[in-house]
Amino acid sequence: MSRIRSTVVTSLAGALLAVTGLAASPASATVSEGYIAGTGTIRNDWNDEGKLSLTNHARSKAVGLWQWVLWAEHAMIYGNMGSAREFKLSDIDCVFGENTKWATEYVQMDGGMSSLETDGVVGPATFDYFASHLRDGGSYNDRYQLINYMGDGRTVRFLRSKTSGAYMFQAINGYNGLWTTASYTGTGC
Repeated sequence: MSRIRSTVVTSLAGALLAVTGLAASPASATVSEGYIAGTGTIRNDWNDEGKLSLTNHARSKAVGLWQWVLWAEHAMIYGNMGSAREFKLSDIDCVFGENTKWATEYVQMDGGMSSLETDGVVGPATFDYFASHLRDGGSYNDRYQLINYMGDGRTVRFLRSKTSGAYMFQAINGYNGLWTTASYTGTGC
């Protein structure tokens, strides 16, 4: 009788957690840390990152890091009227808007990346694919490691903290090129 009672109580508790939304869900370690980060092998630094999209961390410095990748890849933006232009430095604004979505779709389609879903969302598969372009640039100083992103004809420099693994990029729009942490919550480039 106690085994049946235990099973019923466990089932009810599980149902209650599911209904109330208190059940544990898979978490991305770096999102919970609050910034894009990596440790160990550089080329798999971004394989556990959270999503960036029109609705996920759309106004964040994490988007700024991704926009540097788009610039390095010579991503194209296709407008509503069929016109096209290249993703420019002035598009790096830490806001995941329509231009960033279109440029993301472009790089997801370009270069034989058929394994990526062309959805304009930067999820784990997209981050992981582009992390293969990261190269060790040596020590920047005693606190940071230089990481080079080798894009399609352009190289972007990032810094990675030697202690926390946090990635940083150089802000350009109004911040005089200061290094800024690629956080999921920080706004403004």
